[in-house]
Amino acid sequence: MIPRYEEICNLLKLDREKDKEGADYILTVPNFGNSLMDILRSHSGREFFVIGNGPPVKDINSIYGKGIIVVADSAIWKIKKPYVPEIIVTDLDGDTQRILELSESGSIVFVHAHGDNLQAIKEISKKFKGRFIPTTQVPEYPGNFGGFTDGDRAAYISDYLGASKIVLVDFDFTTPHGKPWNERKQIKLDIARRLLLDLRNKNPEKIIEL
Repeated sequence: MIPRYEEICNLLKLDREKDKEGADYILTVPNFGNSLMDILRSHSGREFFVIGNGPPVKDINSIYGKGIIVVADSAIWKIKKPYVPEIIVTDLDGDTQRILELSESGSIVFVHAHGDNLQAIKEISKKFKGRFIPTTQVPEYPGNFGGFTDGDRAAYISDYLGASKIVLVDFDFTTPHGKPWNERKQIKLDIARRLLLDLRNKNPEKIIEL
């Protein structure tokens, strides 16, 4: 997301200083990010299935066991017990209690900091049992893997972790499932689509959609 950061800030009128404040804080919260990244790098070379929050078009049960499951937090409702995704990507605006439960069950959670969620980070990040990795969107900050919304950031994280193929499941850039539509939401969906196109253009054979 680094090449697009200034463009996105201008488009959405984001507060860069608040982004830095959130990033500075989350990077000081104790976590096991480095050791968890070592665990995740063992998945390099496997297929990653990234679950988005579009209307369900694929039976998630049919995916389990075929690769690494990465779920955006707004799509966490699609994960039914006893399944536990390997990775959750969140900016803490979804079902945080469910995320904490899945974290305790083995999911590794990428917790994102931006200008509008500092209070949520302060309240929730310390509840993790050490099993989270901080992410940021400020250029040149640690934890900036790329992406902007949880869904496209999940794809960028998958790419960083060495996925052989990234399969996008239930991505819809026109119909946010379970969330009210407004112009700002559509702008974010458009940004997500553009960033995923950027990623696909790097390696056209790597990213596919179900």
